[in-house]
Amino acid sequence: MDAVKAQLPKGTLKRAVKMTETKKVTYEVVVNQEKGHVHAFVTAEGKLYEIHKHVDMKEVPDKVAYAVQAKYPKGK
Repeated sequence: MDAVKAQLPKGTLKRAVKMTETKKVTYEVVVNQEKGHVHAFVTAEGKLYEIHKHVDMKEVPDKVAYAVQAKYPKGK
């Protein structure tokens, strides 16, 4: 939790899920923030290694939006 709080200090813990993949224990921590929620992934040793955040298409650079649209033309 210390690693998550350090990265997302204004967030509020929503839930945490223990995951075991390939015999390695990790945790997915969901944190509520002002603009939605964030999924933070942490090792059992407490190292934050990945953060997933949904962004509005208005925030995505044009080049990225065009590349995604070209690869997934039916995607939303």
